[in-house]
Amino acid sequence: MTETYQIGNQVTGKVVSLTDYGAFVELETGIEGLIHVSEMSWTKHIKHPSEVMKVGQEVDAIVLEVDEKARKISLGLRQAVPDPWEKVEEKYPVGSVVKGKVVNLTSFGAFIQLEEGVEGLLHISDISWTQRINHPRDVLDKGKTIKCEVLSVDVGERRISLGLKQLKDDPMKIFAEKYPVDSNIIGTIYEMLPRGVIVSLGKGLKGFVPFSHLTKKNIKKPEEGYSLGDKLKLKVIEIDVDRRNIVLSEREYQKEQKDKVDEKKKPKDDDIEEGKMIEDEVALEEIPDETESDEELVEEEKDEAEIEEEKDEEDDDSGAEEEENSEEENDDSDEVEDEAEENEKTEEEPEEDNEEEKE
Repeated sequence: MTETYQIGNQVTGKVVSLTDYGAFVELETGIEGLIHVSEMSWTKHIKHPSEVMKVGQEVDAIVLEVDEKARKISLGLRQAVPDPWEKVEEKYPVGSVVKGKVVNLTSFGAFIQLEEGVEGLLHISDISWTQRINHPRDVLDKGKTIKCEVLSVDVGERRISLGLKQLKDDPMKIFAEKYPVDSNIIGTIYEMLPRGVIVSLGKGLKGFVPFSHLTKKNIKKPEEGYSLGDKLKLKVIEIDVDRRNIVLSEREYQKEQKDKVDEKKKPKDDDIEEGKMIEDEVALEEIPDETESDEELVEEEKDEAEIEEEKDEEDDDSGAEEEENSEEENDDSDEVEDEAEENEKTEEEPEEDNEEEKE
């Protein structure tokens, strides 16, 4: 028996009976082998042999164990075909994008068939970055082919984890980079809670404004002072990307505005230079583009030289006239002085004569 049915050999037999735990296969007259239900498929969870075979059907199986004393032979049906998981790590490396068909939907996720015998699990938490999904059937249809990213592979446990949201950038990370703590942003009230309000920030993102950070006075709950759809000016006071939390404050925003000193905004150096450059270009455009020939320039220079010579001659003539006038004025002044001296002499002579007569 052991010589004919050696472990690892492939044999062919006819299914003669089915039980809850397996199928009995007749290999030859008087010799039967048992295919246990756990050895019928690499990938499917078989509950009863009737799911994969029927009485009278011929099947190929592999000899797994031989007990000559008990005249029992254990057979394996799945071992007769290649194990699709042997090369899974090579075919579906982590980080690769794969296509698969949605074959089953459960409350915790969707099973995606990558090939016959190989399925991956798309967990409900890896379907969307921002959308709150109650059940995968809300966004996926059975039988639909989708793309996913391979997140992890465990050949021993025959598990592949897939992600759908990972095909897109995380909007939370983008928000954290664009609006870090202390940034100001406008949010629209999306939901009212006793402890605060949830606001929509766009791109499917939501933020929370605690009741203590709302500014309306004399209210005991948000709906007494606010309404759905109200737009609030808010300050980002906390971001936790891993926990998907954004905390905002209306109070801190208004406090900052009150404390802020009004200053005139100074234009940046780049803006100033650019503005100057633009003005210069406009000025250059306004100047008429008139080019003169070399001959015209020479003629203009000659004309300017002649004008200068005429000016010099006029200056010489006027200088001579001024000298003559000054000499005449000097002569006149000399004559006036001589006359004055003679008059003084004539006045002194009569005085002398009078003194002689008195004597």
